[in-house]
Amino acid sequence: MRNYMCRLLWLFRIRSEEVLRT
Repeated sequence: MRNYMCRLLWLFRIRSEEVLRT
């Protein structure tokens, strides 16, 4: 379960960076 949360946070972080870049 912990790995799942880590992955979600990672994906969320990447998406946030992409949004900020745009």
